[in-house]
Amino acid sequence: MLKMMSSSTLGAGMPTLGGIKQWVQTEGGNALTIILVAFCIWYAFRQSWGKLIGFMILAGVVFFTIGSPDRIMDSFSSFGSKIIGG
Repeated sequence: MLKMMSSSTLGAGMPTLGGIKQWVQTEGGNALTIILVAFCIWYAFRQSWGKLIGFMILAGVVFFTIGSPDRIMDSFSSFGSKIIGG
């Protein structure tokens, strides 16, 4: 019996943490999106329209940064090269 159990467990590979980073990024992005929506609702109920509009612009930037950070960094680098001229 012991021989049979040891042969089946030796074939199992060690667990890796490769998927943890992607999971944390996905779940963190979801949590941040929920928080952003909650703040928008809060400002709407308080009828702070200026704060709501400003926060929605900031929330949009944060949302797109979470969704595709490489695309945002490429946009910032091309914007910077246009200003600097390089």
